[in-house]
Amino acid sequence: MLGFGRTHLTGILRLRRSFSHQNVLPLSPALGAVAFNVLPASIRMSATTSEPVPDTNASIPPNSNDTLNRKFAADILPHILNLYNCKATSADYDIYHPKATFEDPLMRAQGVTQIKSAFYSIPKVFKDAEMLEYSVTVEESAPSSGEVRIDNLQRYKLGGKTIDVVSLIKLQIENGKVTRHVDMWNKKPLLDRSTIKVPLVGRMVESLRRGNMLITHLFMRFGKDPSARS
Repeated sequence: MLGFGRTHLTGILRLRRSFSHQNVLPLSPALGAVAFNVLPASIRMSATTSEPVPDTNASIPPNSNDTLNRKFAADILPHILNLYNCKATSADYDIYHPKATFEDPLMRAQGVTQIKSAFYSIPKVFKDAEMLEYSVTVEESAPSSGEVRIDNLQRYKLGGKTIDVVSLIKLQIENGKVTRHVDMWNKKPLLDRSTIKVPLVGRMVESLRRGNMLITHLFMRFGKDPSARS
């Protein structure tokens, strides 16, 4: 958890927002079809399409005065939403520390360029995506530092199927920069050597996730921004 203590809860944001734009589920284009078949059973699937959801504005509660709440809502949350709606530009990745990591059940990215590859690859896999709703909890351990948790519901379209994913996003923030970004599908811990009883199996899973990231990174030309790609 990168050393952040949870000594006290200084502020909680409760935000609700609906989107009609595209969203993101970090996934290697090379393994997109495979990933669809191995998604957790509790992820709901249907062949129906959703009605457009009106867009609303989310804001900080008037009595929220702590530093991280203000910092996150003003300087970080809009960029995270751009990533998860496939609207990100190079500037959106400035929220990350140069050595930040991103993890989900399929890959582990190390450094900003790999994080870019993870998110830029999404439109290569999914026809459409959107975040239907989210709520945010902020725990501040020091000024502009702490952990942010985003409970959310995401919807993705792959071929003729619609996939609803309940997710918990955890962001570790240090001095105003995201140092660790974890996306836990179905709100379950990621599989690795610390969560699998057999350490060897855990290491194998970690290696597969790293390998998937490297394939994605190569496919996306090492995280080049769309305007920089020919």
